[in-house]
Amino acid sequence: MEKFIHQQNLALFEKCLAQPHTDAEREVLMKLLRDEQAQEPPPNGIPKPS
Repeated sequence: MEKFIHQQNLALFEKCLAQPHTDAEREVLMKLLRDEQAQEPPPNGIPKPS
């Protein structure tokens, strides 16, 4: 489930970035995308070490 939400968030942020936005909005979207990419879940459902 976590992997699905992660993939959906990535797709949403990328879709939003493809549309016209102000510089401030684009900055926020880029930060959200970077943060989501940094939270990449490990393969096969193995929990991330804390």
